[in-house]
Amino acid sequence: MLAYCACGHSVTVQDTALGLKIVCPACGAIVTIAPAPDDPFTDLPDSNDGSSRRRRPLLPVLGGTALLFVVLGILLAMIFELGVRMNAKPAVKHSSTSAAGTDR
Repeated sequence: MLAYCACGHSVTVQDTALGLKIVCPACGAIVTIAPAPDDPFTDLPDSNDGSSRRRRPLLPVLGGTALLFVVLGILLAMIFELGVRMNAKPAVKHSSTSAAGTDR
């Protein structure tokens, strides 16, 4: 971060030095270290001020979507099961061959 003196000289300082005072090496003036004017974080509004845009709750959006996927899943399972049952071969019943005298 840079600190600027009124004489135009700039001094490199650490970010933790905000609010401290230093002596300008060029002219000897006392300079208070302030945040840079082009710092993008200095003009951010507080998150608790209530002026930020209102957000929609996430639960109702997910609730409708989740319900849709559950219903579609149940329908697909029913269609799949119906297709399996229609293509299934019928069970073959074996007739008993143990009539009189055929057992050896």
